[in-house]
Amino acid sequence: MRARINSVTDFTPAESRVAEFYLSSLPGAAFLNLAQTSQASGVSTATVTRFAKRLGFDDFRALSNWLMEGARRELEKPKDRRISASIADHPLSHTFTRAESDLRTSLASLNAVSFERTIDLVTDGSRPLYLAAVASGQPLMEHFALLLGYLRGNIQVLDGVDRWPHQLAGLDEHSVVLAATYDRDPLPVIGLLQMTGEVGATSIIITNQHRSPLVRMADVNLTTTTERGSMFGSRIATLCVLEGILDAVSRAIDGVENRAEVIERMFSTLSIHPQGHH
Repeated sequence: MRARINSVTDFTPAESRVAEFYLSSLPGAAFLNLAQTSQASGVSTATVTRFAKRLGFDDFRALSNWLMEGARRELEKPKDRRISASIADHPLSHTFTRAESDLRTSLASLNAVSFERTIDLVTDGSRPLYLAAVASGQPLMEHFALLLGYLRGNIQVLDGVDRWPHQLAGLDEHSVVLAATYDRDPLPVIGLLQMTGEVGATSIIITNQHRSPLVRMADVNLTTTTERGSMFGSRIATLCVLEGILDAVSRAIDGVENRAEVIERMFSTLSIHPQGHH
Protein backbone atom coordinates (compact mmCIF):
# COMPACT_ATOMS: atom_id res chain seq x y z
CA MET A 1 0.00 0.00 0.00
CA ARG A 2 2.78 2.43 0.88
CA ALA A 3 4.42 1.86 -2.51
CA ARG A 4 1.16 2.59 -4.35
CA ILE A 5 0.56 5.75 -2.31
CA ASN A 6 4.13 6.96 -2.84
CA SER A 7 3.73 6.49 -6.58
CA VAL A 8 1.13 9.28 -6.64
CA THR A 9 2.61 12.73 -6.12
CA ASP A 10 -0.38 15.00 -6.71
CA PHE A 11 -3.04 13.95 -4.22
CA THR A 12 -5.57 16.63 -3.34
CA PRO A 13 -5.60 17.68 0.36
CA ALA A 14 -8.68 15.50 0.94
CA GLU A 15 -7.11 12.51 -0.82
CA SER A 16 -3.96 13.00 1.26
CA ARG A 17 -6.09 12.59 4.39
CA VAL A 18 -7.27 9.20 3.11
CA ALA A 19 -3.67 8.23 2.35
CA GLU A 20 -2.54 9.25 5.84
CA PHE A 21 -5.43 7.30 7.39
CA TYR A 22 -4.48 4.10 5.56
CA LEU A 23 -0.77 4.47 6.30
CA SER A 24 -1.46 4.86 10.02
CA SER A 25 -4.33 2.37 10.38
CA LEU A 26 -3.54 -0.70 8.29
CA PRO A 27 -4.09 -3.62 8.50
CA GLY A 28 -7.20 -2.89 10.57
CA ALA A 29 -8.51 -0.27 8.14
CA ALA A 30 -8.57 -2.91 5.40
CA PHE A 31 -11.81 -4.30 6.85
CA LEU A 32 -13.75 -1.02 6.88
CA ASN A 33 -16.47 -0.44 4.28
CA LEU A 34 -16.77 2.74 2.21
CA ALA A 35 -18.91 4.64 4.73
CA GLN A 36 -16.68 3.65 7.66
CA THR A 37 -13.52 4.64 5.78
CA SER A 38 -15.10 7.97 4.89
CA GLN A 39 -16.06 8.59 8.51
CA ALA A 40 -12.70 7.51 9.93
CA SER A 41 -10.66 9.63 7.50
CA GLY A 42 -12.98 12.64 7.71
CA VAL A 43 -13.72 12.98 3.99
CA SER A 44 -16.65 12.22 1.69
CA THR A 45 -17.32 8.79 0.20
CA ALA A 46 -16.74 10.33 -3.22
CA THR A 47 -13.23 11.34 -2.15
CA VAL A 48 -12.48 7.82 -0.92
CA THR A 49 -13.67 6.43 -4.26
CA ARG A 50 -11.48 8.90 -6.19
CA PHE A 51 -8.55 7.93 -3.97
CA ALA A 52 -9.05 4.26 -4.89
CA LYS A 53 -9.04 5.13 -8.58
CA ARG A 54 -5.91 7.26 -8.18
CA LEU A 55 -4.18 4.11 -6.91
CA GLY A 56 -5.18 2.21 -10.05
CA PHE A 57 -8.31 0.39 -8.83
CA ASP A 58 -11.63 0.38 -10.66
CA ASP A 59 -13.53 1.40 -7.52
CA PHE A 60 -13.42 1.25 -3.73
CA ARG A 61 -14.60 -2.37 -3.69
CA ALA A 62 -11.57 -3.44 -5.72
CA LEU A 63 -9.25 -1.55 -3.35
CA SER A 64 -11.01 -3.05 -0.33
CA ASN A 65 -10.75 -6.60 -1.65
CA TRP A 66 -7.04 -6.14 -2.35
CA LEU A 67 -6.40 -4.73 1.13
CA MET A 68 -8.43 -7.41 2.91
CA GLU A 69 -6.62 -10.20 1.11
CA GLY A 70 -3.27 -8.74 2.10
CA ALA A 71 -4.40 -8.18 5.70
CA ARG A 72 -5.75 -11.71 6.03
CA ARG A 73 -2.49 -13.17 4.73
CA GLU A 74 -0.61 -11.10 7.29
CA LEU A 75 -2.93 -12.01 10.17
CA GLU A 76 -2.79 -15.71 9.31
CA LYS A 77 0.98 -15.89 9.43
CA PRO A 78 2.11 -18.11 12.32
CA LYS A 79 3.16 -15.92 15.23
CA ASP A 80 5.09 -18.70 16.93
CA ARG A 81 6.71 -21.66 15.20
CA ARG A 82 6.14 -23.70 18.34
CA ILE A 83 2.39 -23.78 17.63
CA SER A 84 1.58 -27.20 16.28
CA ALA A 85 -0.13 -27.59 12.92
CA SER A 86 -3.11 -29.18 14.65
CA ILE A 87 -3.70 -26.03 16.69
CA ALA A 88 -2.92 -23.62 13.86
CA ASP A 89 -5.60 -25.27 11.73
CA HIS A 90 -8.05 -25.66 14.59
CA PRO A 91 -11.28 -23.57 14.67
CA LEU A 92 -9.91 -21.94 17.83
CA SER A 93 -7.13 -20.41 15.73
CA HIS A 94 -9.71 -18.91 13.36
CA THR A 95 -11.59 -17.46 16.33
CA PHE A 96 -8.41 -15.76 17.54
CA THR A 97 -7.72 -14.47 14.03
CA ARG A 98 -11.19 -12.92 13.79
CA ALA A 99 -10.76 -11.40 17.24
CA GLU A 100 -7.43 -9.86 16.24
CA SER A 101 -9.06 -8.45 13.11
CA ASP A 102 -11.94 -6.95 15.13
CA LEU A 103 -9.51 -5.32 17.54
CA ARG A 104 -7.43 -3.81 14.75
CA THR A 105 -10.43 -2.45 12.84
CA SER A 106 -12.06 -1.15 16.01
CA LEU A 107 -8.89 0.66 16.99
CA ALA A 108 -8.95 2.34 13.58
CA SER A 109 -12.60 3.37 13.87
CA LEU A 110 -12.59 4.60 17.49
CA ASN A 111 -12.31 8.34 18.04
CA ALA A 112 -9.51 9.39 20.40
CA VAL A 113 -11.28 12.61 21.44
CA SER A 114 -14.41 10.65 22.38
CA PHE A 115 -12.33 8.18 24.38
CA GLU A 116 -10.59 10.96 26.32
CA ARG A 117 -13.95 12.59 27.01
CA THR A 118 -15.20 9.23 28.32
CA ILE A 119 -12.22 8.99 30.67
CA ASP A 120 -12.88 12.48 32.03
CA LEU A 121 -16.52 11.62 32.71
CA VAL A 122 -15.90 8.21 34.26
CA THR A 123 -13.01 9.52 36.37
CA ASP A 124 -15.19 12.15 38.04
CA GLY A 125 -16.42 10.23 41.09
CA SER A 126 -18.61 13.14 42.18
CA ARG A 127 -20.93 12.41 39.25
CA PRO A 128 -23.30 9.44 39.65
CA LEU A 129 -22.45 6.84 36.99
CA TYR A 130 -25.21 4.61 35.60
CA LEU A 131 -24.15 1.55 33.59
CA ALA A 132 -26.62 -0.05 31.19
CA ALA A 133 -26.72 -3.02 28.83
CA VAL A 134 -29.17 -5.76 27.94
CA ALA A 135 -28.92 -9.43 26.96
CA SER A 136 -25.30 -10.54 26.36
CA GLY A 137 -23.98 -7.08 27.21
CA GLN A 138 -25.18 -7.29 30.82
CA PRO A 139 -22.40 -9.62 32.08
CA LEU A 140 -19.77 -7.43 30.43
CA MET A 141 -21.16 -4.36 32.18
CA GLU A 142 -21.29 -6.14 35.53
CA HIS A 143 -17.64 -7.18 35.07
CA PHE A 144 -16.76 -3.56 34.26
CA ALA A 145 -18.66 -2.24 37.29
CA LEU A 146 -17.03 -4.74 39.65
CA LEU A 147 -13.51 -3.66 38.65
CA LEU A 148 -14.39 0.03 38.38
CA GLY A 149 -15.50 -0.23 42.01
CA TYR A 150 -11.82 -0.56 42.96
CA LEU A 151 -11.28 2.91 41.48
CA ARG A 152 -14.36 4.95 42.43
CA GLY A 153 -17.79 4.76 44.04
CA ASN A 154 -21.15 6.26 43.13
CA ILE A 155 -21.82 3.56 40.51
CA GLN A 156 -25.23 2.08 39.70
CA VAL A 157 -25.52 -0.96 37.41
CA LEU A 158 -28.96 -1.10 35.79
CA ASP A 159 -29.40 -4.83 36.27
CA GLY A 160 -32.90 -5.50 34.97
CA VAL A 161 -35.15 -3.45 32.68
CA ASP A 162 -38.13 -3.94 35.01
CA ARG A 163 -36.06 -2.34 37.80
CA TRP A 164 -34.59 0.49 35.76
CA PRO A 165 -37.28 3.03 36.80
CA HIS A 166 -36.44 2.47 40.48
CA GLN A 167 -32.69 2.58 39.87
CA LEU A 168 -32.95 5.72 37.70
CA ALA A 169 -35.06 7.71 40.13
CA GLY A 170 -32.06 9.92 41.02
CA LEU A 171 -31.00 10.61 37.43
CA ASP A 172 -30.31 14.32 36.95
CA GLU A 173 -28.17 16.77 34.98
CA HIS A 174 -25.09 15.86 37.01
CA SER A 175 -25.33 12.15 36.15
CA VAL A 176 -23.41 10.16 33.54
CA VAL A 177 -24.96 7.22 31.69
CA LEU A 178 -22.70 4.66 29.98
CA ALA A 179 -24.53 2.12 27.81
CA ALA A 180 -23.25 -0.67 25.58
CA THR A 181 -25.09 -2.47 22.77
CA TYR A 182 -24.14 -5.09 20.20
CA ASP A 183 -25.69 -5.55 16.71
CA ARG A 184 -29.06 -4.13 17.77
CA ASP A 185 -30.65 -0.93 19.08
CA PRO A 186 -32.62 -2.18 22.11
CA LEU A 187 -35.73 -0.14 22.83
CA PRO A 188 -34.91 0.13 26.56
CA VAL A 189 -31.54 1.70 25.72
CA ILE A 190 -33.18 4.09 23.24
CA GLY A 191 -35.64 5.09 25.96
CA LEU A 192 -32.79 5.48 28.45
CA LEU A 193 -30.92 7.89 26.18
CA GLN A 194 -34.11 9.85 25.55
CA MET A 195 -34.62 10.17 29.31
CA THR A 196 -30.96 11.10 29.76
CA GLY A 197 -31.31 13.92 27.27
CA GLU A 198 -34.53 15.17 28.85
CA VAL A 199 -32.97 15.61 32.30
CA GLY A 200 -29.71 17.02 30.91
CA ALA A 201 -27.49 14.11 31.97
CA THR A 202 -24.46 13.14 29.86
CA SER A 203 -24.63 9.91 27.84
CA ILE A 204 -21.92 7.63 26.42
CA ILE A 205 -22.68 4.78 24.00
CA ILE A 206 -20.46 1.86 23.03
CA THR A 207 -21.82 0.16 19.92
CA ASN A 208 -20.65 -1.74 16.86
CA GLN A 209 -23.44 -0.19 14.77
CA HIS A 210 -22.01 2.88 13.05
CA ARG A 211 -25.43 3.97 11.76
CA SER A 212 -27.29 3.26 14.97
CA PRO A 213 -29.73 5.97 16.12
CA LEU A 214 -28.01 5.64 19.49
CA VAL A 215 -24.89 7.22 17.95
CA ARG A 216 -26.91 10.35 17.15
CA MET A 217 -28.63 10.39 20.51
CA ALA A 218 -25.58 10.02 22.77
CA ASP A 219 -23.27 12.85 23.76
CA VAL A 220 -20.17 10.66 23.39
CA ASN A 221 -19.77 7.75 20.95
CA LEU A 222 -17.29 4.87 21.12
CA THR A 223 -17.97 2.93 17.93
CA THR A 224 -16.27 -0.40 17.36
CA THR A 225 -16.13 -2.45 14.16
CA THR A 226 -16.88 -6.17 14.15
CA GLU A 227 -16.73 -8.74 11.36
CA ARG A 228 -19.52 -11.30 11.22
CA GLY A 229 -17.46 -14.46 11.13
CA SER A 230 -19.48 -16.75 13.39
CA MET A 231 -23.04 -17.42 14.49
CA PHE A 232 -22.82 -15.20 17.56
CA GLY A 233 -20.17 -12.68 16.57
CA SER A 234 -17.52 -11.45 18.99
CA ARG A 235 -17.84 -9.00 21.89
CA ILE A 236 -14.05 -8.80 22.20
CA ALA A 237 -13.90 -5.20 20.96
CA THR A 238 -16.54 -4.06 23.46
CA LEU A 239 -14.68 -5.80 26.28
CA CYS A 240 -11.39 -4.25 25.16
CA VAL A 241 -12.92 -0.75 25.17
CA LEU A 242 -14.26 -1.30 28.69
CA GLU A 243 -10.89 -2.58 29.90
CA GLY A 244 -9.18 0.34 28.17
CA ILE A 245 -11.43 2.70 30.15
CA LEU A 246 -10.50 0.90 33.37
CA ASP A 247 -6.81 1.17 32.58
CA ALA A 248 -7.01 4.88 31.77
CA VAL A 249 -9.18 5.70 34.79
CA SER A 250 -6.79 3.83 37.12
CA ARG A 251 -4.00 6.14 35.96
CA ALA A 252 -6.12 9.28 36.21
CA ILE A 253 -7.72 8.90 39.65
CA ASP A 254 -5.84 9.98 42.78
CA GLY A 255 -6.14 7.71 45.78
CA VAL A 256 -6.84 4.56 43.79
CA GLU A 257 -4.43 2.50 45.88
CA ASN A 258 -6.08 3.60 49.12
CA ARG A 259 -9.56 2.60 47.92
CA ALA A 260 -8.30 -0.73 46.57
CA GLU A 261 -6.50 -1.44 49.86
CA VAL A 262 -9.70 -0.80 51.82
CA ILE A 263 -11.58 -3.24 49.59
CA GLU A 264 -8.87 -5.87 49.95
CA ARG A 265 -8.92 -5.52 53.73
CA MET A 266 -12.67 -6.05 53.67
CA PHE A 267 -12.22 -9.22 51.62
CA SER A 268 -9.75 -10.44 54.21
CA THR A 269 -11.89 -9.47 57.21
CA LEU A 270 -14.98 -11.11 55.74
CA SER A 271 -12.97 -14.20 54.68
CA ILE A 272 -14.09 -13.70 51.10
CA HIS A 273 -12.01 -14.97 48.22
CA PRO A 274 -13.32 -13.12 45.15
CA GLN A 275 -13.48 -14.93 41.84
CA GLY A 276 -12.14 -11.88 40.00
CA HIS A 277 -9.10 -10.11 41.39
CA HIS A 278 -8.12 -6.61 40.34
